[in-house]
Amino acid sequence: MKHSKWKRSVLLVALSGALSLMASGQALAVDKALIVGVGKYRLSQANLPGIDLDVNMAKDMAVYMGIRPENVRVVMDEQATLSRVREEMRNWLGQGVSSGDRVFFYYSGHGTQVKDKNSDEEDGLDEAMVLHDIDGKTQQGLYVDDDFGADLKNIPSQNMVVMVDACHSGTGTKNVSFTGGNSFNVHDGKYKYLDLFHVQPEARKKDLGVTGMSDGAVSGVDNYLSLAAAQDNQQSIATGKGSLFTVAFRDSFDSERGKPASPTLKSIYQATEAKLKDSGVDFQPNMSGNKEIAERALRVADNGGEGTTRNGPLWQDISGLVDQMPRLQISAPATRSDGESTEFVVDVPSDGYLNIVMIGPRDNGTVLFPNSYNTDNRVSAGRLNFPTAQMPFKIKAQPPYGKTLVAAFVTKERVNLMEDGFGNRDSSGKSVKPFAHVTRGGMRSLTRGTRDLGVSAKDEREYWGGKSEIDIRGR
Repeated sequence: MKHSKWKRSVLLVALSGALSLMASGQALAVDKALIVGVGKYRLSQANLPGIDLDVNMAKDMAVYMGIRPENVRVVMDEQATLSRVREEMRNWLGQGVSSGDRVFFYYSGHGTQVKDKNSDEEDGLDEAMVLHDIDGKTQQGLYVDDDFGADLKNIPSQNMVVMVDACHSGTGTKNVSFTGGNSFNVHDGKYKYLDLFHVQPEARKKDLGVTGMSDGAVSGVDNYLSLAAAQDNQQSIATGKGSLFTVAFRDSFDSERGKPASPTLKSIYQATEAKLKDSGVDFQPNMSGNKEIAERALRVADNGGEGTTRNGPLWQDISGLVDQMPRLQISAPATRSDGESTEFVVDVPSDGYLNIVMIGPRDNGTVLFPNSYNTDNRVSAGRLNFPTAQMPFKIKAQPPYGKTLVAAFVTKERVNLMEDGFGNRDSSGKSVKPFAHVTRGGMRSLTRGTRDLGVSAKDEREYWGGKSEIDIRGR
């Protein structure tokens, strides 16, 4: 893999949509995604936190790229052996695709390095993905970059995106603690590198301050674009809220695709790079491979197309969670025109903790409550008008037009989705934006806060959910 070394009024609208990596108007035949996550290893001391969240975020991104859910295959933990992953690469991912079809490969787990056998690496080392069946003594269970690159070249698609969230080298400890605050609101994590063979580089690249999009790092020859968490001598980090590169990329993905101009994978990558740099992490991502794929505009599907609101993974998750709960009443206007203010009324059934989220026509989620103005989300039973008169903001309708889902949750156990969300903190952890983005980690805390409580000994309800839809229209 020479080219890719893995290498006071606030307008609130949900900003996302289904994305296509192909130029508008081109017919698509078979688009596929293979997502590999290893959080559980045969060597249990190598286990990593949050890999299940990474996998779910990658599944979301595949859907937003326009890949149908039935064409997204996940291989995880005990299933993710070297033989199984290579079987999926050779006999599933590349089967039936043509040169123009979209292919997405994602991996999250440990990385390592081994001695280069064919002298194609400057430092004398090959990178490898560490799969579940690693034994720690031989190279069993290692998906070495030469083999991975060969498998990629055998896939007919000329429109592949490869995303690898793993460490590549380094000699740091296996755990990391974050002192003070940080934009990810995490306190500890684990480096995603296994020093299995104690190999040393023959040489090091002098300039690691440039990104993989520097001159010479991209070409028009490769049939894929590679997005990697770290440089060859750096270590990425896994946390209980997801791996930091994947979290930053997903957050940037949501932000960039909501802008008026069509985003590109390059613009999403650059936003990710800036987010990680501002956060103070000690690794830098890398992008390399086919420049045309990096710079091609992503097409945002309209509300009548594939990947629309009701098919979006976040909409489905939020709506489905409400359907499993005792119901609370949330009232919202059926329609709102561009620029009109919107209020909700929530009938809070019990003292507890209130969370309100909004999912817009492009499946982007915002935590409306709690927020930076009201960080304490404890509420008393009764009727609550949102925003309250004391809240210094308004909610106004704004494009994109279409259905918007508003959902409210009340739990006896403390759940605060703002704390679990991203996109509203600086590197010190201070809130710089009023509202956070809904994340998979936040969803997991909400699910845990409801599922684990169940019904008390007095047969009292411990959680409630409600939802309403608003049709946002132009004037």
